[in-house]
Amino acid sequence: MERVTGIGGTFFRAKDAPSLRDWHQSHLGVDVHEWGGTASTWTDTEGKSAGGMSVWSIGPVKRHLLQLAFEHASKAVVCSGPQATS
Repeated sequence: MERVTGIGGTFFRAKDAPSLRDWHQSHLGVDVHEWGGTASTWTDTEGKSAGGMSVWSIGPVKRHLLQLAFEHASKAVVCSGPQATS
């Protein structure tokens, strides 16, 4: 039986995306990068890499959600090396 092995990301839209990103960074400790989100690498229960990542981002309302997801996911791949959070 096939099963889901991960979630590609969580993408939000907001009227004031920069303020909402700042709030998440200040109050929840989300490591928001200049492209508007963060990429978290997947790990197993022992903290070893599980070979994937998920993207979290907040973008402007005026962007189509699917377009926003593709743009942020592609930027996350570029910066997912040492900047990624777990």
